[in-house]
Amino acid sequence: MKQLYYYVIILFLWMGCTQSNTVQTPGTPVGTNSMRPNNIPSNTEQILESNKTITDVFDKSEINELAVIVDFFNAQICAAQKDEKATLTQCYQHFFEMIKECEISGSFDSIPFYIPYPEQQNLYSQLSEDVFDQIWRIEHRWFYSSQDSVEIISITYKGKYLKFLKEFGKENGLIEEYADDFEQMGDIAPTCFSMVMNEYQRFDVNDIRMQLFLAMHYLTLNDTFEGSKKYKPNTSYMNDRLETLPKSAKVLKER
Repeated sequence: MKQLYYYVIILFLWMGCTQSNTVQTPGTPVGTNSMRPNNIPSNTEQILESNKTITDVFDKSEINELAVIVDFFNAQICAAQKDEKATLTQCYQHFFEMIKECEISGSFDSIPFYIPYPEQQNLYSQLSEDVFDQIWRIEHRWFYSSQDSVEIISITYKGKYLKFLKEFGKENGLIEEYADDFEQMGDIAPTCFSMVMNEYQRFDVNDIRMQLFLAMHYLTLNDTFEGSKKYKPNTSYMNDRLETLPKSAKVLKER
């Protein structure tokens, strides 16, 4: 019942908030600099490699791909702000405020975040099978209203990413709570969603570990939102989704 309650909440937020006409136009290339502030770090990989929490869990080749994910997410949230002079910290603040405002106002006049889904699919295709499987798993989610299921990604409870969350949680109480709730639920629990949305002022977004965490959290939710729009996915949609995923993920789907 907790899972059902959670998905009702986030789908309600997403469906209402998507009424805005001021969101970024889909099609921005991955890694674009068109709306990217000059002071977004260009050496994300080196910053990741300098953090012991990260290097204790991930090897060098995996860190290289994690940098691609973090850079993609940072570029998208800054593009959503539409202010090329904004700092990365300002981009995050604006991003958090949009989400929170959507919940508080109830008017849903603006989308809290927008990550173009075709570009997110392109991001998946840039990842190796190993890295994808260390972060996500493929699952089918059933919708009783439509008597149909959709294919989405969820954070895996068997990979290195969860191990990273536990290590990060040793130094950050909010992350520890998130990881514990995730393990109990086997998914992003309602408490996880609420915590990230409401406690954002306690996040140090200058910490590369926090950037990695936020990227994984919101990319996963974005995939859930986009997949859940397809209450009755057709064959071409399922095939298109499948073609963007690593081979090991394809094998998982076929089981």
